[in-house]
Amino acid sequence: MRSTPPASHQHTTQTARRSLYATAWAAAFLAFVACWVVFAAVVTPSGSASAHDLGKNPNSGGPTGTPVRDAPEKAKTPDGPVNMTPVREQNFEGWERPALRDLAQVVAWPTSVTYDNAGRLRVQNWVSDDNWAVAHIRGFDYQAGASAAFLAEQEDARLAGFSITRETFYSYPAYVSLLTDNAGTSIEKRFRWQAGTWILGVDIRDATAGHTPGDPRLTAEELLTLAVNRGMPAPPSQVPTANPTWVLPPASSPTPTARGCTFSMHDVPTNYWAYSHIARLVCDGVISGYSDGTFRPENSTTRGQLAKMLVLSQHWPLVSPATAQFRDVGLQHAFYLYIETAAAHGVISGYSDGTFRPDVFVTRAQVAKMLVLARNWAPATTFANLCDVNVGHWAYSYVQTAIQHGVFSGYGDSCFRPNMEATRAQLTKVLSLSSR
Repeated sequence: MRSTPPASHQHTTQTARRSLYATAWAAAFLAFVACWVVFAAVVTPSGSASAHDLGKNPNSGGPTGTPVRDAPEKAKTPDGPVNMTPVREQNFEGWERPALRDLAQVVAWPTSVTYDNAGRLRVQNWVSDDNWAVAHIRGFDYQAGASAAFLAEQEDARLAGFSITRETFYSYPAYVSLLTDNAGTSIEKRFRWQAGTWILGVDIRDATAGHTPGDPRLTAEELLTLAVNRGMPAPPSQVPTANPTWVLPPASSPTPTARGCTFSMHDVPTNYWAYSHIARLVCDGVISGYSDGTFRPENSTTRGQLAKMLVLSQHWPLVSPATAQFRDVGLQHAFYLYIETAAAHGVISGYSDGTFRPDVFVTRAQVAKMLVLARNWAPATTFANLCDVNVGHWAYSYVQTAIQHGVFSGYGDSCFRPNMEATRAQLTKVLSLSSR
């Protein structure tokens, strides 16, 4: 017969078992807590939206961000996991909202600035699910947080089907993401860059048949310049102006600004040959300088910029057709309204392939044509003898008419040089003289 253990031995065994169970449960609990801490440190919070949502509707959020007030210690590495959770709207520095509102005015978007569920301030031009543009700014506690989010949103875009190209944008790390349809046609483009503790970007989508999205870099350069003007720390390299002719639209009527304004550009001294012409157009609101106080008079000008200058100098009301006339100047293009307005007045006609090529530098012959058409001048009745613009030249009549009106002159060798790129100083002269 098996003997029964004494009661004291049974009690000891039960106590040991309870102790073993308690130890096992404690170990399991600690392991669970450790896993959760690691998971929380590397996974994007559930409150943020993904690039998948942004590709569907610009009202949805993008990759997560943390807008906060700037502080000297923001460039330091924080203790513990990097915080990428969006914070409240009022914690932005203060320049972001005015900069976005200025941008909306410049590119003729609705000027309402909103705060989305990804912690971004944004302005947008919403036409439809397949045709929209949005510009946005996010801020972070630390530069490390901005850098982590910047890399994370690139991966998020890649997973959403975008191709990613990294580059440098005025000393800032930047990237372009491109989404195509099944036929390989571009339907959405994004351009974003990290500036210290901020991430700024412009996203454009145009999936309309036969259209392609405009270049978001143009609007991005506008945003960068306006942001610096409003108080954002300037980049290490020179501040750009994508469209050096930008001016905020007048509040009431498109009448010229009164003369007598203060004019000062570091690289345009009072004895510069085009000083009076530059001063006149700046004071009339037709053209402006760069945010670093320069005008850069010898820089070339693009066809899109000239179109805008002509429209502003003529004080034409802007037109905004629902369908773009040129396939490379979509509804979201920075110069869309000005190019369409110039086209409506018969000043521009584009190329035979249906493009306008707004980013190509304009030539002296093209300036002559667009100016003569804008001013509606009758053909010349007297003719200058030019070595490189004969009767058979396509711009012969326009060049001769512009010369007759005194806004152009040839060079000392009796040549006009019609294919030479027109500089900013030359354009201010012809526009100023033609409006006398």
